[in-house]
Amino acid sequence: MKKTFFLFSFICLCSTTLYSQMHYYHSKGAVEGEFYYVSSWYSYNISGWKYGLIFSNDYGQTISHQHDSMNSPVYGDKIGGLVSTYHPLTSGSKLLRSFNYGIDFDTSWVDPRGFLPGTTAGEIIVLCGQGGYNPWALYVSSDTGQTFQFKSQIPYYSFSILKSGPKTGHLYRLTTDTLWFSADYGQNFQKYPLDETVRNA
Repeated sequence: MKKTFFLFSFICLCSTTLYSQMHYYHSKGAVEGEFYYVSSWYSYNISGWKYGLIFSNDYGQTISHQHDSMNSPVYGDKIGGLVSTYHPLTSGSKLLRSFNYGIDFDTSWVDPRGFLPGTTAGEIIVLCGQGGYNPWALYVSSDTGQTFQFKSQIPYYSFSILKSGPKTGHLYRLTTDTLWFSADYGQNFQKYPLDETVRNA
């Protein structure tokens, strides 16, 4: 009886895909109602890790599976259909662009250490460098990644967060106890220390 029950349970396990979702990224699209959603999950009894890029243009009422190997944050541009992301590789990273809502991607820039969405249509911000404690070079493209211009050197801070917007050239950087603000793509930063309440939140 026990052997029969065990065999039945094993057959059910093999015939049913078991998933565990691990993490996700999401971004608004170019117009109201559009969003992109990247999720990775693990199928325990099929083939391991799975990835997917999902798109909706009606607030999620209907969705379409755009890409099945994307596992990095994606950002929808103000240009309809333009999506940017970066994909880590063994020899570095690649900044990827899509002009058809994430169905196909092409390579735009090699070896970014970080990537930020811009605030105007077609603007892309990337951080490049050798890693470690070296400063990062910040480059900006205003033509969907066809050309880039060097803007500034960003000092390295461990455990920091860098965000762009809401106005052109605005950058916000949060370190352990300080908020830094720049209005010129990081050429100059203003320091705003955080009080103890915020630091411990």
